[in-house]
Amino acid sequence: MIEATPIAVVVLDRDGTVIEDRHYIKREDDVVFLPGAIEALRKIRAKGYPIFLVSNQSGVGRGWIADDEFQGVHRRFTSMLTEAGTQFDEIAYCFHAPEANCDCRKPKTGLVPLQFQGQPIDWSRSFVVGDHVPDMGLASALGAKPCLVLTGKGPETQKTELPVTTQIYENLSVFADALPEREGTRRYTDTLKSNLGLSIQAKQQMMERTEDLRVFSEAVAVVVKAYRNGGRLYIAGNGGSAADAQHLAAEFVSKLARPRAPLPAEALTVDTSILTAIGNDFSFDEVFSRQIEGKARDTDVFLGITTSGQSRNIVRALEVCRKLKIPSIVLSGRDGGKVKDLADFCIIAAGVETSAIQEVHMVLYHTLCACVEAELFPI
Repeated sequence: MIEATPIAVVVLDRDGTVIEDRHYIKREDDVVFLPGAIEALRKIRAKGYPIFLVSNQSGVGRGWIADDEFQGVHRRFTSMLTEAGTQFDEIAYCFHAPEANCDCRKPKTGLVPLQFQGQPIDWSRSFVVGDHVPDMGLASALGAKPCLVLTGKGPETQKTELPVTTQIYENLSVFADALPEREGTRRYTDTLKSNLGLSIQAKQQMMERTEDLRVFSEAVAVVVKAYRNGGRLYIAGNGGSAADAQHLAAEFVSKLARPRAPLPAEALTVDTSILTAIGNDFSFDEVFSRQIEGKARDTDVFLGITTSGQSRNIVRALEVCRKLKIPSIVLSGRDGGKVKDLADFCIIAAGVETSAIQEVHMVLYHTLCACVEAELFPI
């Protein structure tokens, strides 16, 4: 079992930190966000932190705020956040009066979640932000970093004896600006940027491959001719390329970009009874070739997808196509592999990583469908 990595979080107070402290808010109209608070929540989230709200609301327990009044205020609070495009990951309130001596009223820790989405919380790297003494006490009890904001009761709290590690900020917005990115967040975004760069690079290289672009145009013409002659398109691949085969078949049968009549296309990867029968009785190498022998005619077209160009079942399918004189197209990668010399039309996608090759394949087959649609169903 893989052990979950502890995660850092930000815990916020509500009144005086996120919204104006209007002393036991009872009316929905009294929910007013402090300047910059909503944008601060967005910044905290963008830096990779889950955000918890933990708030003492003893006005309910003391009978000063009716339950329906509190629920109305809470609905207003969360709906305003939703409308602004942000939200808290966890919200917890303590309704007890101080004399109840409960375990959930701050600075006690009973309200605070111990995990977030199955990950334990690393309190030593987490932050508790508030304007009042109990917020600073909660930070100390959790072993988190106490952060005092000078909104709400903040100026009064600043005069009290605070934990020595307390950081003081003018408001929540200033805290959010100073907050470091959560450890690992930069690594994830750097990986994303790197992969986007590799994908862009592969597509730019593809644009310069004159020979592959020429072959692509010829392949489109063959598919158009097949449909005009009453033919069908059969598509196959393995793994992710099997999913691509099904994706492309769906685009042809349904539509890609414009309303039109359906075009017959079939992915040879979807009938588990046929696939397992052929794999069991003959060989997995034959799962596509035997279907082609049983279904395809010389008016049809076969399209194989293989990032390596070496998939044995695609190789066998192309060999059968050649024997039966069925036109064949293959989307390959790297040096083209074995399929390069077997297909009538082999388009080799640029890219080194398998994922980049697959992304170029997607552009190729979407464009194939778009071109066929435009040719057969002109606007």
